[in-house]
Amino acid sequence: MQRSSSRAGLLLAAFVVLFVTACRDELPTAPGEDLFPRGTRAATHVLELPVGAFLQEIGRFTGYTSPRDAGYLLVADRFDEGLIAHSLARFTGFPTSVTYSVGGVSQTDSVFVYGAGQLVAPVDTAASAAAGEVQFQLWSLAEPWDPASVSWQRATDTTGVQIPWSVPGGTRGQLLSQVTWPPGDDLPRDTLSFALDSLTVEAMAAADFPGVVVTVNGTPARFQLRRMTLRTTVHPASRPDTTLAQTIAEGPQTFIFTPEPPQTGDSWYVGGVRSARVLFRVDLGRRFPCPAATGVAPCATAGDSLRLFDVALNQASLLLQPLPVPGGFRPLRPADLVLRRVGEPELGRQAPLGDPISQVTVPPDRFAAATDSTVAIPLIGYLLRLPASDTTALSVALLAEPEGGAFGVARFAPQPRLRLVYTLPLTRVSQ
Repeated sequence: MQRSSSRAGLLLAAFVVLFVTACRDELPTAPGEDLFPRGTRAATHVLELPVGAFLQEIGRFTGYTSPRDAGYLLVADRFDEGLIAHSLARFTGFPTSVTYSVGGVSQTDSVFVYGAGQLVAPVDTAASAAAGEVQFQLWSLAEPWDPASVSWQRATDTTGVQIPWSVPGGTRGQLLSQVTWPPGDDLPRDTLSFALDSLTVEAMAAADFPGVVVTVNGTPARFQLRRMTLRTTVHPASRPDTTLAQTIAEGPQTFIFTPEPPQTGDSWYVGGVRSARVLFRVDLGRRFPCPAATGVAPCATAGDSLRLFDVALNQASLLLQPLPVPGGFRPLRPADLVLRRVGEPELGRQAPLGDPISQVTVPPDRFAAATDSTVAIPLIGYLLRLPASDTTALSVALLAEPEGGAFGVARFAPQPRLRLVYTLPLTRVSQ
């Protein structure tokens, strides 16, 4: 048995150690008859290691996804005194001819006129919040934009071309329609329906129409929308009394926002529209001081030290302290966090992700205001599968999945703790 050094003695002062003595002969997490020497009693201990005792941060990274990768749209106004977001859309796939039936005979007409229509935007109410009544407004865009690179400041932002908006957030043209939310009692709250006249629909069908932008104003709000569709009607010139329904869903849709999400600073940010993640190493071979001399190995005398594999682990968790998220970027729905192994951690932001080790779902209220609660990510299942000879460092990434699947970002203090509940042989008993 190795003796602890003076360094281990210093670490002991930083450890939070609680003792719970158990007198059971069999432990549910310690199978086998020969785990401890025959004739010993068992004691269970709780140990919390501070970040410096077991963890080395590799880096904090972001920018893996963008709004164009998201499966949702966003509209916001001064949410949490910060976020403003607009949704952009350009519809394509308008018909060049229409087909209808007369007396059972199919007819095709390339000349037709549009009737009135509706732009429909489903609302994800579970991922939306407003302080009160708001007005959604649908505007025409006055300038073309590049769906792959558009941002709050620039309509196009490619390697060779940077074209700023004349007005940041998308240069608006004509106000086309507006909707009040929440609507009246007889209308659904999970759908926005913008009424459009026939001239507007005809203008939207033109090849050079730049598109539309959806904004919101009134009380501070953040709304997550699903993909928008345009529903309209057409009337063939040869049969003006015939009305044919059309649904237009093709074309690019995305959103732009300001400011940008929090990056790194003094916190760990995880998830969000940019898919922030944190990479770090956990030292599995680190020794820690025995809680007390037990008279039985591995803690036979005062000053002895332990490894993870010298004890029967009952629980092991990474404890994170959630923090309020500034700027309007807090999650509005539960955050699904995943801890994954990382191959080649020296590659930093390009390090490939491996299999998941653990995952946990965190309620959104943990990030809305300061709280004393902690988030525990279980590690016991992974550690129990490791061979006792494995003393290498474990490189992992903490991220949210699916990446880019939610706009809100989780925030944690960068000083996690490792909590271990383990069992040791205590003292020999008479045979």
